[in-house]
Amino acid sequence: MTGKAAAALVGAPLVLRGCVRELGPEEVALQYGRALYASDLVEAYRFISSEDRRFKAESAFRRERGEASGFALDVARQLASFIEATPVEKTALRLPPGVEAFAYPLGMRSPSG
Repeated sequence: MTGKAAAALVGAPLVLRGCVRELGPEEVALQYGRALYASDLVEAYRFISSEDRRFKAESAFRRERGEASGFALDVARQLASFIEATPVEKTALRLPPGVEAFAYPLGMRSPSG
């Protein structure tokens, strides 16, 4: 391997890493909803906040819901990709002073109605 090729390979992960974008709350809710619809619980668990993960392990999350696998999971993922979501209205939640949080209700339409 030439020095230029080695330099290109070393630089590639840095470029790709910079392309990762932070998802907004609406997109997180949509992706979480799609994963739950598909019973893709490994994917759904990725969208749960780190604070909430402290209270429920992934194994418990998956065990409680039952998940699809194989062909059924593939079909469910494909159907879930058609789910659409429209933000309804952002509302502030009433919490103790100094704590700020918002609710992002979404109108969701799934392939099954």
